[in-house]
Amino acid sequence: GSDLTSRAALKVGAFELEVGSAGIVARYEASGGAHAGTVREIFERLDTDRIAAEVVGYVADKVALAIVALQAILDLDKVILGGSIGVQPELVRRVKAAVPKFFARPVDIAASSLGSRAGLVGAVAAAAQQLRRQRRDIEDIAPVDVVRQSDLAGAAG
Repeated sequence: GSDLTSRAALKVGAFELEVGSAGIVARYEASGGAHAGTVREIFERLDTDRIAAEVVGYVADKVALAIVALQAILDLDKVILGGSIGVQPELVRRVKAAVPKFFARPVDIAASSLGSRAGLVGAVAAAAQQLRRQRRDIEDIAPVDVVRQSDLAGAAG
């Protein structure tokens, strides 16, 4: 695996280095795979390229281990895989197949219906929630009484 304290791991996270786009492409090419500009190209080669199949299997095992760790801590009802990699049908299938190797209880796993837009939709939802909170905070402030000019004149005299 990746060095957990490397600059890259500290910047994006060690798990991202293992299962993120750059990590998958790097692992594929370091394993002898032909140049791949994107993870999509590696997935397209699954049926004809043994190295692509091995790398995707490795990624599926890593994702399955992460799911098992989270399941042990959080007891989740369902795990939704998102992003452009997480919604790849073959990865979802392999992750589902890998989980029982590491965990005896069944885990409900599915691909996000938002696909690769999950991050964007989540960011928009978080921004909307923040705006609602700010609006409530503003509405909770008691209205300031309007001071009339005549009130000021009476107080000054």
